[in-house]
Amino acid sequence: MHPPAPNLDDGDVPPMVTCNVCGRVDCAGCDALPESKRLAPPIAWEAAGRLPDRLWVTALSSSTEPARTFGTLQDGRIGPAIGFALLAETLAIGSLAVLVILGGLFAAPQLSWRVLKSPLGLAGVAGIVEALAVLMVALHALWGLCIELGALAPSKSHLRQGLRFGLYACGWDLITSPAGVLQGLSRRGLVRAWGPIVAAVRVPRLALRAYVQDCRRLEPAEQRRGNRLSVVVLGSALLLLLCALLGIGVHYAEWLFAQTFA
Repeated sequence: MHPPAPNLDDGDVPPMVTCNVCGRVDCAGCDALPESKRLAPPIAWEAAGRLPDRLWVTALSSSTEPARTFGTLQDGRIGPAIGFALLAETLAIGSLAVLVILGGLFAAPQLSWRVLKSPLGLAGVAGIVEALAVLMVALHALWGLCIELGALAPSKSHLRQGLRFGLYACGWDLITSPAGVLQGLSRRGLVRAWGPIVAAVRVPRLALRAYVQDCRRLEPAEQRRGNRLSVVVLGSALLLLLCALLGIGVHYAEWLFAQTFA
């Protein structure tokens, strides 16, 4: 007499088991591997799928799951990270520009309509948006580089990985922008839309800690040097950029006013 067959749920199909470390169902067992060889959760932007889905999933995970996104960030290609950062910052600053234009229509309707009807005016607004997006991406990348250079040891400085950290951190700006608010309201509703936005405002410190401690395993002294270097470099860069933007903005406003009302 044969023993009875085991009673499996769902029609003799065993339940799906996922790895506690990487979350994959086809994992051979991350717990048994050395820590340096464990699989990390992939960045959604670098996976297959529709571009809008990959963009928003990556921005949300960088804002709400800093330990998962940055604590296990792998070294990889810079190109996809730059593409994500440029698109995220362009949407963020572009949506802010739209909000400013709508405010201008109420505050100064005649001037705003003249600018919007002028091809030079529209081109100027688009140029400003893209220039600011590039500047924000550059600042984020510079932050990531400073964190790595703070180690002051060539064998421990992973500049490409630091760049990826800074570039994927641009997702925070997208989530907190008018475009991020609109996306949250349309996808999660009025009540649940604000959770990721609040998390994105608070995430920089948590993400930095996850990256330098969990991902890079930097010593406390190395972390302090990276923080000091980033404060000095980014502070100087912001001051120079502010002076340059003020000068360019004044000259551009004079030129645009003359062209629009000529």
